[in-house]
Amino acid sequence: MHCGASLENLKPDPLVGRTVGGAYLLQELIGVGGMGRVYRAEQAMLGRTVAVKVIHPHLLGDDQTVARFYNEARAASRLNHPASVSIIDFGRTEDGILYLVMEHLDGKDMAHILADEGPLPFPRIIKVLRAVLSALGEAHALGVVHRDLKPENIILRKVRRGDEQVKVVDFGLAHIVGPGGTSITTPGLVCGTPDYMSPEQGKGEPVDGRGDLYSCGVVLFEMLTDRLPFEDDTPTKVVFKHIHDPVPDPREVAPQRAIPDDLAEIALKSLRKKADERFQSADEMYEALHRVEQRLEDERAANLVTCPHCGTRNPSSQKFCGGCGARLSEKLALPPSLRAPPPSGRTSLVPSMELPLVGREAELERIVQLRDHSDRQALWVRLLGEAGVGKSRLMTEAATRLLGDGDVVALAGPHPSGARVAYHPIRQLLRALLEVDDARLGEIATSAAIGDPIARAGIAEVLSPQGLGGLEPGSRAEAVAVALAAAVRVAAGRASSGRVALFVDDIWRCDSLSTEVLNRLVERMAEGPLFLVTASHPHRADISSDEAVKMLIRGLELPEAAALLSGAAYDGGSAIDRDKETAPAGRLLLPLYVEQLRLLGADSVEGDETLPPRLSDAVLARLERLDITSRRLMQVIATLGDRVPLDWITDLARGDDLDALPGLVAEGLVSRDGDTVHVAHPFIRELIEASIPAEYRKELHAASLQIAAAHNAPLEVRAEHAWRAGEPMSALLLLERMGDAA
Repeated sequence: MHCGASLENLKPDPLVGRTVGGAYLLQELIGVGGMGRVYRAEQAMLGRTVAVKVIHPHLLGDDQTVARFYNEARAASRLNHPASVSIIDFGRTEDGILYLVMEHLDGKDMAHILADEGPLPFPRIIKVLRAVLSALGEAHALGVVHRDLKPENIILRKVRRGDEQVKVVDFGLAHIVGPGGTSITTPGLVCGTPDYMSPEQGKGEPVDGRGDLYSCGVVLFEMLTDRLPFEDDTPTKVVFKHIHDPVPDPREVAPQRAIPDDLAEIALKSLRKKADERFQSADEMYEALHRVEQRLEDERAANLVTCPHCGTRNPSSQKFCGGCGARLSEKLALPPSLRAPPPSGRTSLVPSMELPLVGREAELERIVQLRDHSDRQALWVRLLGEAGVGKSRLMTEAATRLLGDGDVVALAGPHPSGARVAYHPIRQLLRALLEVDDARLGEIATSAAIGDPIARAGIAEVLSPQGLGGLEPGSRAEAVAVALAAAVRVAAGRASSGRVALFVDDIWRCDSLSTEVLNRLVERMAEGPLFLVTASHPHRADISSDEAVKMLIRGLELPEAAALLSGAAYDGGSAIDRDKETAPAGRLLLPLYVEQLRLLGADSVEGDETLPPRLSDAVLARLERLDITSRRLMQVIATLGDRVPLDWITDLARGDDLDALPGLVAEGLVSRDGDTVHVAHPFIRELIEASIPAEYRKELHAASLQIAAAHNAPLEVRAEHAWRAGEPMSALLLLERMGDAA
């Protein structure tokens, strides 16, 4: 009312604050396009920021627009290239809102960079275009054509090591071609941005990957000359010029730029009217640019001389050094101490020895003290803390300590695939307590080695879950608890201390039957000797005894985190009372987050604005450093599980991708123990698996289902892969068989 400005954009966005897809909390509107609105969102389960694109409501009644939206999702989520934006999820809400979830990018698009910085140096232009062409090469191989390539859809952002990362975004006009591909664009309908549109696209003819290469040529022309090859006052006239007018020579358009001939010829070839006369593939254009890049680098190196006194590199035309003023014509050998070191690759920062235990002395001592009471009564200690807080490390240290005290110790955890396999941790405990393998465990179930027939039935149930059967089906959890209690007593008989300690990690990720068995075990052995320690997430529900002792494990204070980062022992004592239910003042850091900073090369836990702010950001920053082969192999491993047989990885990995395994080990993302590969941490595996582009992730799980079936993996593992592969019938059949067994 005061100034007459529109207040429309000041109205609260009705979608901000809403959760879509059951996982993504929309927090802020960050962009609006012709097809939809883009929001910054939080994926709470993994603690990471994502971008969610929501289609405009007024377009929902248009069947073609809805089809285009799904086409975009399916096409883009098949792409798995470092220079392509990752589409990690898509779908439709109950009230009909279509959404697309992608990785969140915080860089600048090429249009803004050109406006702010003007014409770019030739090496930078070539580097950016080569990354774009590399992404397009993968897309075209999958039958995906972008059809709307322009500077606004090329995002550049700085990564921690100082490099510039390129991302191609918005496959909003993507078009699946080839066998099985269908076009949902009406024949003859022109879609795209006129300034960057190929002649065949302007005429409404079928478009293949060479149309994208024409658009690349327009972008290259603009980056070289700071103007478009064709301009006019209406979009129709611009399209007409693309179809009919000869392409101006960039050397004549911008003579002041002294554009190299071979670079100008690449632009002109990519802008030819007939697709058959252009580059025939993204790889061909990529290699042409690479040759120009190599020539420019060779010329730069040939035209520089090194000062024999200070080592400064100077143009050969200079007579005196710009660094120290010495004459450059002197034929003196450069002293080794002054020679510039050769460019080095990435250095592995994996610690040569395990990081010290920091900030957990009080918790460790309390576990030991509680154990001392377990010979008189069974005691259950529940370690609660979020992922990466160090519960597993604390359990390992405690188990080692108790083992040294003469206790029998048995360790267990979730199934390595991540599936909730019935009785898996119970089977692990039985094997450790009775010191047998599965074959011997089966013999015990059918022999008189354990006198109690109920215990033998419980062991048989663990090896092959059948349930009670009959008209009133139910579980045999009680019989399994009897078997586990018998095994505990057997183990106590050989313990020099007479005590038995059971450690079950990530119990919230285990099956509910196992947690029920542990509850019944504590009830049956109320008078000991039993000491049970489990680790869980504070916000994850799991069955537990009301008498269990809860220990809340919190993050590290800054001095403790600094000590962990440096790999030094911390002697500052425990600065906080970690048993308090109320959160202590000050910032607390997760040990896993500190470890990621160390592997990224950080030398401080604070004061550096380039540090990733959260654990998920730090892990993803490490993944950005991987080449495409290492990235694909890491995705394969993450799809298969936390701990994977090498032959499974070999079956699923493509070509020579397995050659990247030593590099992943050097990066500290995985470790290898004989023929088994371990992911560094379950959270890292879950984050990587969730970050795989949606359709490509389905393909990996579909292939994993076949591998799991061939190796006779548990039904739960196969059902998990079937569900994640988007094969509902296979998943339902497997789940029905699981239901019969359970």
